[in-house]
Amino acid sequence: MPMPRRILVPTDFSEAAGAAKAYAVILADTFGAALHLLHVIPDPLVMGWAVDAAHLPQLLERTERTVREQLEAALTAEERGRCQAKLAVATGAPVDRIIEYAERHDMDLLVMGTQGRGAVERMWVGSVTQGVLRRALCPVVSVQQPRPGGV
Repeated sequence: MPMPRRILVPTDFSEAAGAAKAYAVILADTFGAALHLLHVIPDPLVMGWAVDAAHLPQLLERTERTVREQLEAALTAEERGRCQAKLAVATGAPVDRIIEYAERHDMDLLVMGTQGRGAVERMWVGSVTQGVLRRALCPVVSVQQPRPGGV
């Protein structure tokens, strides 16, 4: 199996995503790989956001600006340089956009956080990580959310 050269970390800015990002930075350092951080803004129309259609472009623009600031803050300047970091924002169905990004940028590895939900909750709620695992054309590493107290 070839060494990863491009690692994608989809993030929702949760603790689990933070753990995945930290793990991906270690992998990127180890393999000399480029690190891509991606946040997907769910489609407001599908999510049922109560917004007048006339205000939707401004809302999305503000949301994207905020997300870009969060992505910038997710890595130190030193990490961004060392890992050749690329920061990206997409809008739509998270699983679809993550898969599209991974394929378009020829990702070698995806590193994703998982909340550690039980089987019943996954069955009813679904999971972005589970959806990506089923559809990804490259390996996916699932990083568990840190447990309280580190145990």
